[in-house]
Amino acid sequence: MHHKKYVEDILKKFIISNCNLAIIPMKTGIKLSKETNNEPVNDTFYMKIIGSLIYMCNTSPYINHNVGIVSRFMERCKTCHLIYAKRILRYIKDTIEYGYSNKNAVIYGYSDTNRRGDQDYLFMISATSISQSSKKQKIVVLSSCEVEYCSRM
Repeated sequence: MHHKKYVEDILKKFIISNCNLAIIPMKTGIKLSKETNNEPVNDTFYMKIIGSLIYMCNTSPYINHNVGIVSRFMERCKTCHLIYAKRILRYIKDTIEYGYSNKNAVIYGYSDTNRRGDQDYLFMISATSISQSSKKQKIVVLSSCEVEYCSRM
């Protein structure tokens, strides 16, 4: 699996096909926030970029975390959020030849639930994360018996 043609198409679509490459998808230590003084940007344009990035996570699982961060700001997106979304696109342009090539890939799934009711899961192909989630559950259980009872509800 690869995404070379798709990447080329979305880079043309968002008019950044002649952009500089980015070695990493997002700078470390950056704290994006909804409350910034930056100018707002076109919500539809931003959502199209995020939608393309989310679709690309299927063949590029190494961007899952970064796409998750920039997708939090679709309601009130600002210039700084758009800059980081475009930076992920620049990183993907740099890694355009990456993809899955292992025909003997093994799919793994892990799940974890703790006493506070947080449920986390992670799915992997070989050693690469392809899907992950962490959600606060509606109820709290204190024993394995309660877990079994609540899971059947």
